[in-house]
Amino acid sequence: MIMIRKSLLVLVLFISVAGIQQVTAAIIVDSLGNPTPGFNNGDVPDTATVGGAQGGQVDPFNQSLGNDILADTNATGSWSHIFDLMGKPIQSAILDFGIVDHDSAASGDQVSLFSIDGVDLTTELNALFEASGGGDNEYNVYQLDLGSILGNLADGSADFILSLTGPGQQTCLAAICSDPSNPVTETISNGANYIFSALTITTQDSPPPNPAPEPGTLLLFSIGILGMRTCRQRYLAQQIPKKSIINL
Repeated sequence: MIMIRKSLLVLVLFISVAGIQQVTAAIIVDSLGNPTPGFNNGDVPDTATVGGAQGGQVDPFNQSLGNDILADTNATGSWSHIFDLMGKPIQSAILDFGIVDHDSAASGDQVSLFSIDGVDLTTELNALFEASGGGDNEYNVYQLDLGSILGNLADGSADFILSLTGPGQQTCLAAICSDPSNPVTETISNGANYIFSALTITTQDSPPPNPAPEPGTLLLFSIGILGMRTCRQRYLAQQIPKKSIINL
C-alpha cells in the first residue's frame, strides 16, 4: 500500500510540473527619429550627412538645436513616447538615445536637464555622457536603464526633456580660435543634433486560460499510470501466500 501511495505522489508531481504554464514576456519598442542614420557610434559625420539622416523626422530629431558659438543658444528639445501596454505590468524599460555633438569632451558637465515624466535623471544621463565619447561633432549612442521609474510609465506614455549647457567644442575657427595650433577650442554654448530616441519596454504576459494538455504532459501522465500499475501488481504479488512444499 505504501508503494501505491508513493506512486500516486510521483504521478501528482509529474502532472503538477507538466501543468505549469509558461509565462512569456512581450517587448514593446517605440522609436522616434532615425535609429539607423547611416553612421555608427563614434563616427564624426559631416553636416550634410547629419542633415540627411534627420530629413523627414519628427521634432526635435529633424534639425540642429542651438549653436556652439552664439551665447545662450544651447541645445534643448522635448518629445514623447506613447505605447500600448494592453493592461500588462512592466518588467523593464530601456532607453537608447543617439546624439551628434554633445561635446562631453569639453570641461564641466554638458547636461543641464534631462527628465522623464517630470523625474529628474540629469545626473544619470550626464554620467553616461562623461564616461565616453563626446568629441566635437561626434555621434554617440547611449543606453539608460529606466528601472527606477517603471511606475511612471504605467500610463502608456513618457514625456522627455533634454537641455544641454556650455561649454561646447568647435573645430578652430578664426573668429573664436585663440590658439591656432589647437584644432579644437571650447565655446560659450553647446549646440547638438538629437538623432533618435528608442524606448524598449518588456511587459509580463498572462498565461492562456485552461490550455490543452501538451504531448509532454500526456506522456508523463501515461508514465505515471504505468508506474502505478506496476507497483500494484508487485503489491498484490507480495500478498499471495506462498504454497507449502510437501515432501513425499
